[in-house]
Amino acid sequence: MNQVKLSLIQKAIDEKKGENISIYDVDSSSPFFSHIIVVTSMNKKHSEAIADEVDRVCASLDEPIKNIEGKNGSDWVLVDAGDILVHIFTESERIRVNIEQLIKKSIQG
Repeated sequence: MNQVKLSLIQKAIDEKKGENISIYDVDSSSPFFSHIIVVTSMNKKHSEAIADEVDRVCASLDEPIKNIEGKNGSDWVLVDAGDILVHIFTESERIRVNIEQLIKKSIQG
């Protein structure tokens, strides 16, 4: 089910025109998540639309979202989809936070 869910979330993000989608397999380095998805949005409203679509996809799989943080006008929206964590950034926030560097370090150990 995990790969199906991952694939459907990726498709939903792509359909909502999320940009620069990166998917990291963190199963071996995280006790909580199997994958982390990082995506760039065009603006704050676009981030919310992507988060809403991920929420809709997970609900359709009968795996509701555990939590969504930052939907009220934030440059960074975090979607906790259980075993998949989705970070949605505006471009400037993605550059500022540079979360991918931290993810890569955690994968490498």
